[in-house]
Amino acid sequence: MESRVGTVVGGGPVYERLANRLRDEILASKAAPGSFIGTEVELSKRHMLARMTVRRAVQSLVDEGLLERRAGRGVFVRSSAHETRKITMLAGNLCWEPAVLVSRGVRETAAKFGVEVILRDARGNMDEDVEAVRSLPMSGTKGAVIMSQHCAKFNSALCSLVSDGFPFVLVDQTLYDIDAPSVCSDNIAGGTVAASKLAERGHERIVFIGDVDAGTSRDRFNGVRAFAEKAGLPEVRLYDISGRGRFESWAEPVTEAVTDIMRFGRACRPTAVVCSCDAVARECYRAFSAMGASVPDDVSVVGFDDDPIAEWLSPPLSTVRQNFTEMGRLAMKALLGCMSSPYSGRAERHIVPVDFIERESIKTIKRRQPDEKDGEQGRRGAVCGGTDVSHG
Repeated sequence: MESRVGTVVGGGPVYERLANRLRDEILASKAAPGSFIGTEVELSKRHMLARMTVRRAVQSLVDEGLLERRAGRGVFVRSSAHETRKITMLAGNLCWEPAVLVSRGVRETAAKFGVEVILRDARGNMDEDVEAVRSLPMSGTKGAVIMSQHCAKFNSALCSLVSDGFPFVLVDQTLYDIDAPSVCSDNIAGGTVAASKLAERGHERIVFIGDVDAGTSRDRFNGVRAFAEKAGLPEVRLYDISGRGRFESWAEPVTEAVTDIMRFGRACRPTAVVCSCDAVARECYRAFSAMGASVPDDVSVVGFDDDPIAEWLSPPLSTVRQNFTEMGRLAMKALLGCMSSPYSGRAERHIVPVDFIERESIKTIKRRQPDEKDGEQGRRGAVCGGTDVSHG
């Protein structure tokens, strides 16, 4: 079962919107290389825009290498005979499925623009990844699509690219402190829909386990928490497992969080866990199993990403799916715009919708109504899991 949530953020001056429309038509193969688009006068009439607006839109696509003007004839889709441009796709670890899917989207879109993609893999080494970012201006490529690593050292390297004026687009992080284009999933909406699906199945005591040092995970937690507040549920308990390196195992901090969860008496034990990613959810499965608890009979679990492991787990994991391939496509298109014209104004931040994928890791439970025979512990059960704590 899939549920689509989220929006795509765009907009801008009229000429940019026309350029985006023409670009999308070409990318959708509605206009083959060498085909006639029209004269500027014809385009002006067709789109009911001033000729100067059309000229600016066409020029931006000419600068990108997508269109070409032919004297006395008009505007044509760029021929593949032009010199091939090169860009870098920088991934922290190509063993990570999202990085593979993003690179696929980048390369699919780049091929339609006659752009060659050089793929660089930091192989799970943060220092190597940061150094690769810093060396991009000397790489000989015209721009880069970069997978985020969500840490201060990495962001510092991104700032150096901005200072150097090197065109890049960051994927999997919404930039607020750095004025550069980015493409990211609608993580707040993802957290919201995860919590709402659990609430529909009767769950009220929900906890969140994740690395909230990362802005993406923090947004997911905020989405879960905001839904709980709006729905009148107990406050969502946070187990913050920050402090690990991007490429290190989550096993130890997740086990600590699960151990704490299992200390609660049955009357007030959380019935559902939302994890910041599927890798954290996998460790939750292992930790609960080691303590004699079953998913979903004793606790329901929801992940985030929809990695292949989500379906392989037993039971298969309910999760929030990110469209990484589409993120790669959008990043490549945004990068072409950055390379074609000097930056002016605020950088675009693209937000990509997510889907909720419901599998067997969620169990429907009956909402428990404490009564007199439950005693004081029963009356506390509805709220005693509601303290917001942090386990670093």
